[in-house]
Amino acid sequence: MARQLLDDLVEEYQEWKVCLIPSLFALCNRKAEYQDVLDAFDELFDHLEQQLPVEILPNLARSPDSSEPAPVRGDRAIGLFHPTAEGYEVMACQIRWFLETGQGQSPCLFNESFGPILVENNPVGPDPLLVAAGDTISVEVGGFEPGGSVSVTLLSTPQFLGDVLADADGIVSTSVTLPDASPGVHHLTFDGVSEFGTGVTQQIRLEYPGTPAPGDTYSTYVCCFDINQGEFDENHRAQISYSGVDLFTSWIDDQGGVLVELFVFPNVGDPLLSVELTDTTSNESIIFESGIQPSVAGVAGTLQAVIIDLENEVSSNPASADNLEDAIAGLEEALDELGDDPADREDIAKRVEDAVGDLEAAVSDGEIATTFGNTEMDLLSAAVRTLADLSINEAAAHGGEPDKITEAEDFLAVGDTFRADGQFQQSVDAYKDAISKAEGA
Repeated sequence: MARQLLDDLVEEYQEWKVCLIPSLFALCNRKAEYQDVLDAFDELFDHLEQQLPVEILPNLARSPDSSEPAPVRGDRAIGLFHPTAEGYEVMACQIRWFLETGQGQSPCLFNESFGPILVENNPVGPDPLLVAAGDTISVEVGGFEPGGSVSVTLLSTPQFLGDVLADADGIVSTSVTLPDASPGVHHLTFDGVSEFGTGVTQQIRLEYPGTPAPGDTYSTYVCCFDINQGEFDENHRAQISYSGVDLFTSWIDDQGGVLVELFVFPNVGDPLLSVELTDTTSNESIIFESGIQPSVAGVAGTLQAVIIDLENEVSSNPASADNLEDAIAGLEEALDELGDDPADREDIAKRVEDAVGDLEAAVSDGEIATTFGNTEMDLLSAAVRTLADLSINEAAAHGGEPDKITEAEDFLAVGDTFRADGQFQQSVDAYKDAISKAEGA
């Protein structure tokens, strides 16, 4: 039953993710799709909640055929044997934490007995350490069975780094050389068992530099809300909003920070990931923004979004049809060319430039509102700029002629100036020249 409910949740989540693709914005009811995700989660949560006392917790520490009573096995499962009222509070907090975050290490242990986690002899907290691939860090972490084996893994995409042994006090002291990983926050995990035979996972957050790529899952630590530092309140939460959609709430830790994990979509316009976090108690907001690596998918999403906007305008305002229909036809041709392998980026830029000229004529003739026209032309300028960025990056990666790459970058700067002044056709023309120079490098 739980497997089926989990599969249902995954299916609803995938459908919602597809609905967030920019080119489908006008075709999807994103709020309805997200509500389906919430409903599927609630159904799974309710089922697991019913199974916790009778099956899940008791089986964590001992197999179902153990001679120990289920309640005793349940106590062992979380390291609490005949817990006090405070112990039951810890138990309830841990269950809720794991079900809502999927993370093994919770902030619920009010009487932490493992001692601090040390990196380079300094205690670490929830905020990630800035690292790079190839760095070697010394780590000291406790709470394990004396002499027991502890596995070391880098997550999110698991990379097993080896096994180490705890000393007579259950402490692991080791050096770890960090492998390559995508930009963002990752977890260095130490997995073993405690002296009571229960599972123990200790984690260190590490932040790798760089900007995320479309299609990646990206984690970041956003800090800091104005709270009482050092005090964790399980009811203190932040609402996470991404692409204008309220996604979920997450706990604010005792340092006022929130770990956010998101799927990176190729967005419309300039490559930018923007997330807003709002404290549900105080309504304080923090906005996190990061660049996104330029991608052909982002350009395609932008062209498709503009085509949809122009088609809607023609439908509601037939007087705008002449110039807008020419622009739509040119953009559809550009979109088709974008799918070629290899794509003729210079020709695509020329088709977009002509479409921008059609939009400028529509604005000049009073067929469309100036604000609407400028918005669509700016999006098209951003799309061609992304193509220029890609061409320059590829030229540099393949050892292109430095002088020509510099010329391409100069044209890119000229295009940015035109774009900032609202001279969109000139900006696209400059970006087209940047593509030409980069591809000739």
